[in-house]
Amino acid sequence: VDKKYLAIVRGWTDETGEIDYALADADSGKGLLPAVTNYRRLACSEIDAAIGLRYKTARFSLVQAMPETGRRHQIRKHLAHINHPVIGDKRHGDVKQNTYFREVFSMRRMLLHASELQCVHPVTGVSLHISASADTEFDRALEITGLAAQL
Repeated sequence: VDKKYLAIVRGWTDETGEIDYALADADSGKGLLPAVTNYRRLACSEIDAAIGLRYKTARFSLVQAMPETGRRHQIRKHLAHINHPVIGDKRHGDVKQNTYFREVFSMRRMLLHASELQCVHPVTGVSLHISASADTEFDRALEITGLAAQL
């Protein structure tokens, strides 16, 4: 099964990367399990918004994440691990960014979207490719962050 996700994250990521960072499996109690996510940056932007006290502008990246393994919250944890948390992620994200998006833009959702799935049908053996367009809220976030203009 091949999966592709779109995520709007804090900061400018590298153009491409592999995050190889083991994650705990809380359900089974097996300890750390291997987890790998590849990503590529599709766009980056900078807007005039002082989120927090450190910078006068805010930077964002639109990334395509392609997990090689399927751990719970893997993409969210991996992007946070490289200091590029998904905007709107309450558990693994940046509180200041999330608060800003909620208060200024009335945006309450996590900006992570499952965009593509490829697999082989288990009965027929037919190769399946399923894709889903982003919803209007995700598209609005692309506009707000200036990422839409880079696509």
